[in-house]
Amino acid sequence: MGITMPVATTVLYTDAHRITGTLMLRERLSEALNDPLTDYLELQDVRVSKLVDPDHRQISWPTTVVPKNEIVIATLDDDRGENKASRIDKMKKKDDTKLGCVVGAIELYGTGHIGFLSNPREVLLHQLRPFFPVTDANLLLPAAVDSWLETPLALANRAKLKAFALL
Repeated sequence: MGITMPVATTVLYTDAHRITGTLMLRERLSEALNDPLTDYLELQDVRVSKLVDPDHRQISWPTTVVPKNEIVIATLDDDRGENKASRIDKMKKKDDTKLGCVVGAIELYGTGHIGFLSNPREVLLHQLRPFFPVTDANLLLPAAVDSWLETPLALANRAKLKAFALL
């Protein structure tokens, strides 16, 4: 009898596409994204659409591999893949603060979990991992009309930040 790994429906946003699929999680999604030993995430039962016209055409693939450096934001449909009790640094006190940022072409607003409050530059330089979590997140996608999405968790790629603010 084999070991079954937990799976989570994951949405990966790149600069131009939304890639939705099932991700097998050996660990939390944030740990998989921040793992320096891997450069890719592999998704099963994949649907790909363009960000600017998601209803126009959707492509389905059985499996795809996405380079982590192309991911702008990753989201989960629920927070099963981010069990707070399993957080590595759970002993450190984190303050919840509202933040806003532009990541690639996507605006992201929600709650950041920051070790100490300082100015945005210091937080960005010293506290945020390569993919940092934003909970109770609202995403504004680049579409012809306002296209807001709500998700319990978004992980933003620090390398793709265009602007960052503590609100």
